[in-house]
Amino acid sequence: MNAALTMTKIVVADVDAEAAFYMAVCGFTIAQRIEDERFCEIILQSPEAGSAALIVINYKGAPPATPGECILVFETSDIGAFVARAVAAGAAVTTPTQTIAALDLAYAMLCDPEGHVVEALQRGGVTK
Repeated sequence: MNAALTMTKIVVADVDAEAAFYMAVCGFTIAQRIEDERFCEIILQSPEAGSAALIVINYKGAPPATPGECILVFETSDIGAFVARAVAAGAAVTTPTQTIAALDLAYAMLCDPEGHVVEALQRGGVTK
């Protein structure tokens, strides 16, 4: 039996602020907003074909999940620009860009404005 990972949901305090952050950093657009008396969620779609959706959700009256419940990994072709956009949008860098020469990759760790862990990853072109 096969299964595909098609979306990731993170529980947040402010769906509008978190959606704005990921739109500014990743170029996501709002695919849909669903709201009733129990919850509000915004479905964000990547401009990259075949990419999974990111959903930010708030369960009304319930506390948000503790940040660190998952790590959101975003692969980019320009890690420096990604980190700069994230910081400009309110992220905090927790691990500055590091390279792993043997794998020809670079990564950086950040926290979004609510403290959710974000990893930026660039494969290729990072070693001399």
